[in-house]
Amino acid sequence: IEQVLFEVRQAIEAKIALEQKQLGDNDDFGSMEDEIEAAKTATDRKILDDKLKQVEEQAATIEELENQISKIEELIAKNFNFIMKHMKETEKIDNQIHFLGKLYALTFLYDKSNMIEVKDTEIVLTIKSLLDAEKLIQELYKRALIKVVEEYAEEIISLFEMPKDIEFIFKRVKGYYGECFPKKKKIILSTRLAKYELKYILSVIYHECAHFKYPHHQKEYYEYLEQRYPNYKRIQKELRKISYHEQY
Repeated sequence: IEQVLFEVRQAIEAKIALEQKQLGDNDDFGSMEDEIEAAKTATDRKILDDKLKQVEEQAATIEELENQISKIEELIAKNFNFIMKHMKETEKIDNQIHFLGKLYALTFLYDKSNMIEVKDTEIVLTIKSLLDAEKLIQELYKRALIKVVEEYAEEIISLFEMPKDIEFIFKRVKGYYGECFPKKKKIILSTRLAKYELKYILSVIYHECAHFKYPHHQKEYYEYLEQRYPNYKRIQKELRKISYHEQY
């Protein structure tokens, strides 16, 4: 048995040696190694090319972002004063308001009914909910403007030769103080006008009334207006400089 095993082992080893010799003598073996090495080199080159392409794309993106940032910075610098003004306007004060040119503290009381009372230095709001505060204050502004219009109605009609059936409408408007529709015989006044002194309120009312004579803003319009309301331009200039940053 040992002899047979020995002979089988020798036969197997001889066969292995023969196969290794044949493989070593094969001309394609060297080229196979070259192909493997070439494949590795090509793969590395492709990976490198992909990385370089990715870096170039990132660099282009960064350059574009830097250009956009530069444009934004130029825009901010150019409009700095305008931006700062409107940023301040977003910081609304909710514990005080101006009414007819005077500053009042706002006091909130909660009850089952809504009521507003103007005192010497404060305005007391008795409300069911904080949501009712805006409505009450707008009503206060509206009543104040109605009182001014009624008080100066005869003077206005006489000065501007207006029809007596002009309708005044009071709205919560932020974009303008007043607007006139001569053909419809209507004048719209922003309720926020009630924040200002009487002279500023009248300057806006007279401005709109003058449009019944001249429905434009040309030279004769302003001459006509200033004849009836001296110092109009000075008062309007003052009004444009006033800015209230209040919640209501």
